[in-house]
Amino acid sequence: MKMYATGAAIVAAIVAVSLISLISHPAHYRFSSDVKIVMTTDGDIDSVCSGVYLGHGVILTAKHCLPAPGDAARIVLDDHDRAGPAIDIYPEWKSEKSDVATYHMLQDDDIEPAHLTCRLARIGEQIEIVGNPIHHEFVHTWGRIASMPSSVDDSDDSDEVTLDAQFAPGNSGGPVYTTDGSVLGIVNEVLERKGALLHFAVDGRAACAKYHDLSWWPSIKKHWFHL
Repeated sequence: MKMYATGAAIVAAIVAVSLISLISHPAHYRFSSDVKIVMTTDGDIDSVCSGVYLGHGVILTAKHCLPAPGDAARIVLDDHDRAGPAIDIYPEWKSEKSDVATYHMLQDDDIEPAHLTCRLARIGEQIEIVGNPIHHEFVHTWGRIASMPSSVDDSDDSDEVTLDAQFAPGNSGGPVYTTDGSVLGIVNEVLERKGALLHFAVDGRAACAKYHDLSWWPSIKKHWFHL
């Protein structure tokens, strides 16, 4: 009887240690969720944007980062803040009014999926932006939320928040991360007003609302979103 009890205790201890190890050491991914989007015309680079991989082969970006009809696009993966391999991607969906869209690629288990938070941004909240401005790749900048969106109803510009973080052409479509690593929004434009530059991102809640209508929403929302 004592031998059985001791054996059971040893097995229980091994299982407990294994579970703790799994919790302490999450799955290792070769590439981060940040991607560089390259659009080409007849094989020549036409423009560059940024995006974020959400898992299940889906890449979230800005609508103006979709290629023109007949043109092609590919992503460059982020290999520890250096350019990794390039993969072909295909436009999948775009919002009719807001600057949000998705590409599709073959699912890759080596890419860490990001999570899109569906909560209200807070003025003064710390954020991090990752993108590919001008001729640079996977550049990190930091800042704060500077203003709230006027509403989130899929009307033009109603879902934009103002940021005090700096970014430039090439950052469009890139993720706006919270301090816990969730995606709060998507970079979409820089406007000049009387010599001042205003930086905007699409509110993540608006993106959540748009995805709710897609046929594949029920099967992936638990993976993608922090509700």
